Amino acid sequence: MERTFYSKVGFIFIFIMVVIAASLIYELWEKDIIATILLTIVMLLIISMLIKTKYVITSDNLLRIVQAKPFKPVNIPISDIIEVKKTHNPLSAPALSLDRLEIKFLDRGRKNMVLISPKRQDEFLAALKKKNESIKIIS
Repeated sequence: MERTFYSKVGFIFIFIMVVIAASLIYELWEKDIIATILLTIVMLLIISMLIKTKYVITSDNLLRIVQAKPFKPVNIPISDIIEVKKTHNPLSAPALSLDRLEIKFLDRGRKNMVLISPKRQDEFLAALKKKNESIKIIS
């Protein structure tokens, strides 16, 4: 059975959306076609991120990180996850909030890391632990 966890949306992301929407309205008012087209494209990309960013724990034991186009989904075998810790790291990531989880995993024998921000973090962590009890959870 697959479990889907949508991304939490933080204040900073909402603030950026409001600023872009206000800029779009201003450029429409000023009849600046190029700026209006560019801001519309950016706004559509942001809305797409808002709707499509999710984290799926699949029945075949993968953590699938799904983002808006043009980004491809990332699949991490849950058996390769070493550690998960709560963080507010502002690095660019498939996370719409700064209330994040840092997931450390092995990728072809090398340690790697990804930041995500599921809405229901405790449920997400419990679902991961259920698939791989050796994952170290750091609060």
